[in-house]
Amino acid sequence: MHEHMVLVDGYNVIRRSPQLAQAERRSLQHGRDALVTLLAARNTKRNVDLTVVFDGDQKSETRTVHLGISIVYSAAGCTADECIIRLACDAEARGQRVTVATDDAGIRAALGSFAPTTMHQSATQLNQQIHAPDRYRQKGYQHRMAMKQILATDAEPPDPKTRQSGNPRRAPRKRR
Repeated sequence: MHEHMVLVDGYNVIRRSPQLAQAERRSLQHGRDALVTLLAARNTKRNVDLTVVFDGDQKSETRTVHLGISIVYSAAGCTADECIIRLACDAEARGQRVTVATDDAGIRAALGSFAPTTMHQSATQLNQQIHAPDRYRQKGYQHRMAMKQILATDAEPPDPKTRQSGNPRRAPRKRR
């Protein structure tokens, strides 16, 4: 058990991201897979229990693990929101720190009364984090941009008025 649990409101996050929403338009499964893949890529070295919660249609709640991410599908009579609230309260009772990623005001209000120490993160902030380049790519990009800037200041652009025609190795007529 990790000391920090992150609960993600799956469909809420998917529908706040243009890239994930586009995958969801193909099918719900494509949207879910795209979200889990992005989260798994970002969760490689963190010591957190990352759980994504979706609305389900089975008689009972189902749990799976894919790419190291726990996936929970709520039972048919229960919404994902209710499931997130219950999971957050259970984790707090076990002494875990809890962060819930959602823009749903109902979940935030309920957690304020039932699990007051729960931290909140908006779905938009989570999307920015999972779509941002990793730090190695970011450093490489910054280095390339710095080098371009240095090289651009060293070289003077050619003056279009003094452009010469003819053989560049031959001396101009005035000097011949």
